[in-house]
Amino acid sequence: RRKDGSIFRLPGSFPPAMALTLGALIALIVTLLPPTSITRHREDVRRILTGTTTTDIRRRSLQQNQGGNPKADVAASAATTTPDQQPPQPKPKVAWLATYPNSGKEIVRHLLQKVSERSMATNYGVESNSLSVNGPFRLANRFPLPERYVLTETHCVGFCFGCVKGMFEKEWRGFQKGCAMGNAFIKGSGNKAVKYDDKSVRKVVHLIRDPFENIAARFHFEYETYHDKDSWNYSMTLNGFGQWCRAFDLRSAKQEKIFSKPEIAELMLKVPCHGLFTQYVLWHNNLNEFVFNSGEAKIKSITVHTGDFKDKLDETVSTLLEFLELPRSSSDVLQPPNIREYVNYYTERDRVAISSFLKVLATQETWTDIKRYAVTPAMERLFSPVGSAMSPKRYGTWPDIAWLLTYPNSGTGFTTALVQKL
Repeated sequence: RRKDGSIFRLPGSFPPAMALTLGALIALIVTLLPPTSITRHREDVRRILTGTTTTDIRRRSLQQNQGGNPKADVAASAATTTPDQQPPQPKPKVAWLATYPNSGKEIVRHLLQKVSERSMATNYGVESNSLSVNGPFRLANRFPLPERYVLTETHCVGFCFGCVKGMFEKEWRGFQKGCAMGNAFIKGSGNKAVKYDDKSVRKVVHLIRDPFENIAARFHFEYETYHDKDSWNYSMTLNGFGQWCRAFDLRSAKQEKIFSKPEIAELMLKVPCHGLFTQYVLWHNNLNEFVFNSGEAKIKSITVHTGDFKDKLDETVSTLLEFLELPRSSSDVLQPPNIREYVNYYTERDRVAISSFLKVLATQETWTDIKRYAVTPAMERLFSPVGSAMSPKRYGTWPDIAWLLTYPNSGTGFTTALVQKL
């Protein structure tokens, strides 16, 4: 109906006979509906037209039935107040649990939810559990949300294994935005990409796993996920691990050139799985840079190592509870988690080359975080305190080379051993 009262008929409208049939069918459905449903619908329409709340409408109805008695008015108000009509509680702020894949986020999730009896969240969840339109997503419906900060799992970006692009993230600003990206699982429709406002984040828990263990764990995860697929060609052996690494190195070579200086490219030739170790160290570089440059947001961060949950469990859990302002609601005795170790995946020579490679690529902050996993403290002597492969102030690099020129069997071994010892 137009504003002037005339009726506008849409092209292809129902014939009168069909319209009458549909009208009769709708009338039949309405008569079968429970009276409460019809009443509720009428109240909703009235609320929209008058701008009053459902509670106001019901209160007035009760007043009319009870003669406008003030005491009845109070009773009506109490009777019509339901939990759904209580003022909404403020949502907790987001704190990221930032982890490179296969670092052990499940350990953190299990321990913190058990001790605090509060739900964590994730960037990768079921849409119906979303805390806002585009995430994060609640993990445990059996627990309430925290009052202050909800710890939210994220892998950010720059960790992709099978993709052509996105294997590495060069710049921390893009990395920060990627930390708020995720996937929503929609029942019957699969996944859809989502992203929420990263400015809502106020705290970060930076989880770090031994790089040697972390890369081997990724191989195990990929094997368990894809070994029954036709595209998987790697056995669960040391030889299969080596083939898997070389395949990634070949795929990532073009993108790695973006970060490579001549000295890095030369060292890369000696490093098995250099593509994944490059990805690992750049991922942690970006997270440290993002926190360091948070500016006015003043994001607070704490670094936790996966091994800490095995070596100093109670201390680590207590530190996280305090940082996230979570209660210790459970008195259960915590048991150290089972953290799988992969000690036989690298030779000693591999470990020396990888440790050297990580130090060249790592920022000062990242190297401080991961140097505990380097092969030997003596490796520090290989690097000058300043100078850079990537940035003059923030990165280390190789020293100049001096040759020990010897005709064979002149005493090279003796000379080398003496110099290294001194």
